[in-house]
Amino acid sequence: MKKSLSIVSVLTMVLLMLSGCGHTHKFADATCIEPKTCMVCGETEGKPLGHDWQEADCVNPKICKVCGETEGESLGHDWREADCVNPKTCKVCGQTEGTSKGHLVDIGRCSECGELVNEGVAKDISNDITTGASFITSATDTITSVSSNAISAQYLYNEFTQAQNDLNVAKSYFQSAKNLCNAYPNGTENIYEKLTDVIDKIPSNVYGSSYDDLINYANDCADMLRSCQNLYDTMSSFASSMA
Repeated sequence: MKKSLSIVSVLTMVLLMLSGCGHTHKFADATCIEPKTCMVCGETEGKPLGHDWQEADCVNPKICKVCGETEGESLGHDWREADCVNPKTCKVCGQTEGTSKGHLVDIGRCSECGELVNEGVAKDISNDITTGASFITSATDTITSVSSNAISAQYLYNEFTQAQNDLNVAKSYFQSAKNLCNAYPNGTENIYEKLTDVIDKIPSNVYGSSYDDLINYANDCADMLRSCQNLYDTMSSFASSMA
């Protein structure tokens, strides 16, 4: 009888060992650092999944894409310093900081980066001055030719009046160029100064029909022409700097 009980006890223990803890496990899924685990008894199965790392970048450390755990530090930005047109910029991620330095000129060739700035406006200034200069030439040619072949004071006055019409047109073109220089002052200072001098010296009308008035008018036109030459030389240097 005792032998039979002993056999039953052994069988019971074996059955208990085979059946584990005596319940159906309710496993929580494995995580990055924990294996699959029974929520009732804590028994585990298998291995942890391990982290799925996303490499560190400029602003974030190495980070697990599953659980968010981090490791180490961010790499930090690799900055390229600001230049004339671009702000301080990270060479890795493209993040920017601050603003660009801006060109050293409003118009013309920037001495910092060599870029031509507002080239179209520079051409407009050049075209206005060139057109104005053609009317100056027409006016001064008229004044020079009739002065050497004067028939009468009235004849000179009539011819000078025609020349004055050309001077008025020239003045309007020069004023247009001056307005553009005023809008883009950094780089056009010398041109603006020479335009102002020329505009101030262009007579507003023929002074009168007497020989003295006509001579004074012609002399003032000669003085204006010298200022025009200074303007043309300055514009030529400006154009060369943009070539």
